[in-house]
Amino acid sequence: MAFRNIQAGMATYRGHGGDRGDAYYAHPTNAGPHPGVVVIHHMPGWDEWTCEVARKFAHHGYAAVAPSLYFRVGDVPKRRSSPRSARAAASPTSRCSAM
Repeated sequence: MAFRNIQAGMATYRGHGGDRGDAYYAHPTNAGPHPGVVVIHHMPGWDEWTCEVARKFAHHGYAAVAPSLYFRVGDVPKRRSSPRSARAAASPTSRCSAM
């Protein structure tokens, strides 16, 4: 496959109640339209791997956005979690954001 030039960077979005969240957005630089994909991060939260996945999708012709779903409460600390701390860090449905 030929290399595709991409453009990537940070974007903001408005969540429920007008709260603003951060997202990583990557897309091919050639003229669109491009199919889109939303990259959802894993339990510990938004990290370098999540952004790399968005860039990979852009490389293959997709417009990809990776929103930080924990923007209201912060990411889970980068330490070994017990099942109890993982349950405490999980967001209830009322805190989930919609785009």
